[in-house]
Amino acid sequence: MKEDALIAIEAASQMAERSGLDMAVMQDLSIKPLKAVRGEEVLEIVRCPAALKRDRRDPYMSVH
Repeated sequence: MKEDALIAIEAASQMAERSGLDMAVMQDLSIKPLKAVRGEEVLEIVRCPAALKRDRRDPYMSVH
């Protein structure tokens, strides 16, 4: 189980870097954007490096 948790954290780190979003590793070791977590218990929070954070006003990320 410890190895599974480490793999989940590594995957969350890579997803944070690629997406530009902070990621959450959930109790079941699933990964989702931190902003999508609503009252659920989080095992670990992986922050996106500040240099890679997406601007919330990024026109390419807006949904029409």
